[in-house]
Amino acid sequence: MGEQIYYQLTVNNSLEDTVMHELQILDRVPEVFEVAPDSLQIRQANGEQVSYSGGLSGQDLDLQINQLDNKSPVTITFAVRVKPAASGTVENIASVILKNTEATDTAPVLNQIKPKPLITQKADVERTKVGDTFMYTIEVSNQAQAGKWLEIVVNNKLDAHLDYIPESTTMDGIPISDQQAGFTTIGNLALAADDLEAGEKHIITLKVRVREMPPTKELQSYASANGKDGDRQEAKTEEVNTTTPVDNPDNAINLEKKVYDANEKAIQNKQVQVGDQLHYSISVNNLIPNTKLKQITIKDQLPAGLTFVPESLEVVDQEGKMLDYEDNTTANDLQVKLATIEQQAILHFKVIVNENASGEIKNVAVGSLPDMPDRQSKPVTNTTTPQPFIEKEVTPEKVTNNQIVTYMIKVGNEAKSGKWLDPTVVDDLEEQLEYVAGTTTINGRPVSDEKAGWKANHLTSRLDPLTAGEMHILRFQVKIKAKKGSKRIRNTALLVNPPATKDSRPHQSTCEVEVKVEKRNPLLPQTGDQLSGILIIAGLLLLLSGLALRKSKRRT
Repeated sequence: MGEQIYYQLTVNNSLEDTVMHELQILDRVPEVFEVAPDSLQIRQANGEQVSYSGGLSGQDLDLQINQLDNKSPVTITFAVRVKPAASGTVENIASVILKNTEATDTAPVLNQIKPKPLITQKADVERTKVGDTFMYTIEVSNQAQAGKWLEIVVNNKLDAHLDYIPESTTMDGIPISDQQAGFTTIGNLALAADDLEAGEKHIITLKVRVREMPPTKELQSYASANGKDGDRQEAKTEEVNTTTPVDNPDNAINLEKKVYDANEKAIQNKQVQVGDQLHYSISVNNLIPNTKLKQITIKDQLPAGLTFVPESLEVVDQEGKMLDYEDNTTANDLQVKLATIEQQAILHFKVIVNENASGEIKNVAVGSLPDMPDRQSKPVTNTTTPQPFIEKEVTPEKVTNNQIVTYMIKVGNEAKSGKWLDPTVVDDLEEQLEYVAGTTTINGRPVSDEKAGWKANHLTSRLDPLTAGEMHILRFQVKIKAKKGSKRIRNTALLVNPPATKDSRPHQSTCEVEVKVEKRNPLLPQTGDQLSGILIIAGLLLLLSGLALRKSKRRT
């Protein structure tokens, strides 16, 4: 478009030694050309002046050459400029009419004036996130000095992971309805646009929202345009592609964990027992409306006091429909990868409270999207309390002084109770009892006094942890060292800092031995007699002996 071209007509007399008179030259110049009237030139090959009449008028060349011999052809030239509307093949035919003869046409002169379509596309963001909205701008143009581009249709195929924002299309700043835009399916634009002359363009904008993460983590949008030239031949652009990287948002999910008993009653912060079956649920909520989140990893490191029940795991959506997932759980390390969630995914599984449970059982679930930080649920807490008890016995229960007796102390943890981590028993022997060194056994095995915890008559024994239903049995021997007048000797063993429990069972135990009173010779000292009494008896014996000796001497 805008280019200046020249037409040239050469008129020959092909008959030797003849002269032709009154030759009329006609040429109807196509309307797509603008004729330059002052550009007409008529020359004869021999350089002589050409005698003619007529010339250019508008789009028409009409002139008459008065005479033409066969030796000097006449050349007619004139200039035209291509108009913007030119497109396709332009044909031009000139005619020569000799007086009293029919017109003779020249061979057609053909000019190809083709459109030069071009398309570009760009997003108004360099990167985007799932749930974000952004805009595509498509520029469709016809390059300078090109033929007119006709019947243009702009096509745009959005990535399958995008949603088109309804009624968001504009062309050259004017809103275009979705019906006008030719949306047959959401995301596929087929917009009819006005013809473009050389150098003209259309600018189309449309908005989209990221619905889900593509597997490649990149969004692809393809744009193209097709139309026709003046010959009704196809004139189209190359297809262009815009790639936009996608990230997951920081706040895409939250997690909520709950715990229920076997009857599906919520038991957060409640007491549980060894052997109980608990039901955990982990809700994973999509916080970005109208999106799909993919490849969400859920982890739950269960405490040692719980045993995971593998066959109990299931994953459903908010309506209870089963969801696809990848189970990578090992032992108590629950790990599940969810393929896709739209609104919510709920993990259900069961655990058994095992013998290692002790005190607080705190559990937190963790979830994450690829390349994003972990999100944690609030802790779910239950407690298992040990139920310790102590019992003390002595055999025999009736003894005589200086006799050796055996004490037995039972330290146990009730069935279904939490693990008791540091059982410690204390026994301070009465002063009338004397520990017999080296006689202590624990659970039937001899232990040294040092390991047992003896210091003189004081025992502080730290025992191994006790799970539910377990017991330690301590045995040791004591010698009775009763004082005068003692008939019963009491002794108490107790637990040190036992766990707090609702159980009323005592944490100390007392037993006693009965010391038998032996018949005694009043002349003989007994254990517990005062020394003054012994001296009196000794004095009496000496006195009696002296009297007997004197009487014997008198008889002699």
